[in-house]
Amino acid sequence: EPAAAFLTAGAAGAGNVWIEGADTNGNENGPDQASVRIHRVDLPSTIGNPLSVNYRLIGAASNGLDYAWMNGQATIPAGSSSVDVAIRVIDDATPNEGTEDAVVELAAGPYAVHSTSNSATAAISDNDRLADWQVRMKIRTWGYTAGSILTNFPVVVRFSDGIGGGFGYEQFASPAGNDLRFLRSDESVFLNYEIEKWDPDGESTVWVDLPELADTNTWFWALWGNAAVAGAPPNYATNGATWADHDLVLHLADKTGSTGPADSSPDRRGSAFSGAIALDQTGVVGKGVTMSGANDGINMNDSQRPAIGDAWTISAWFSGLEPPTTWRTLSRGATYDHHAMVYSGNDNLGMYDN
Repeated sequence: EPAAAFLTAGAAGAGNVWIEGADTNGNENGPDQASVRIHRVDLPSTIGNPLSVNYRLIGAASNGLDYAWMNGQATIPAGSSSVDVAIRVIDDATPNEGTEDAVVELAAGPYAVHSTSNSATAAISDNDRLADWQVRMKIRTWGYTAGSILTNFPVVVRFSDGIGGGFGYEQFASPAGNDLRFLRSDESVFLNYEIEKWDPDGESTVWVDLPELADTNTWFWALWGNAAVAGAPPNYATNGATWADHDLVLHLADKTGSTGPADSSPDRRGSAFSGAIALDQTGVVGKGVTMSGANDGINMNDSQRPAIGDAWTISAWFSGLEPPTTWRTLSRGATYDHHAMVYSGNDNLGMYDN
């Protein structure tokens, strides 16, 4: 028995450790986690103390990329003979990885490591095999001719049965569009996105975080028709990760009865509608709101306002100004200073510092 070998090999007062797989199959789909179990066989005089065990991570799977960061140390609690170490699989954005191994190998410490039971392997299965998507469509941007390259640019994609190209909602494996993905033109990585509205009976609005927008020849892929990922959307599509480099993202697609707009950024900042605002209005891109009064707006308290510093960018869709309106405020500071304004006549964006 290995335990007998531990007791004869270990030094007095030291833990004797070995490792085995507890759940050796992880999967990006879900994601489904894996785990290993570290054991000790102590002398009676030491079992009442905790034991910290060092380990290193090897194998094709990368620490912090294919699974959540593991710090290389686990503690067996006092009175316990083992501890489970979770390998928290990440549903990453890299396609065609195949199955990768995460290997946990015991490292030196104040204990004796069993010579043959010193490592455990968990297999992490990929859920991003491109061949599993049955339909793909090439999407090309249009309208941008400024010449400079824009980075992390939000691009809106609209789907409906009338767009042509053979598109049809019936091609999706999920009625909710869970199997939708966007892919860089070189097929090296999936692009983050967020579904603002999904309507199989009409038009759906999806925002894609495009790493680079260069000109009207920038393009990427849309993929769908994969039953293997139809159960749920990718985490980044719902947890705000798509807008990780944004301080505030308000789509203003909120339904009638909402007290404030939903923030899609990771910060999930709270705010409130103020005035006689009409919700669920048809906008240039998706839905919007109508602010007809002079004091209508969206308010944020001090704890929710983003600290944007000296350099920042604001982007918004707005309707043209109508007389007698002379300007429209897109944003302002807490004490009515530092206005970002649209002026009538030419609809140019300007700044006003009170």
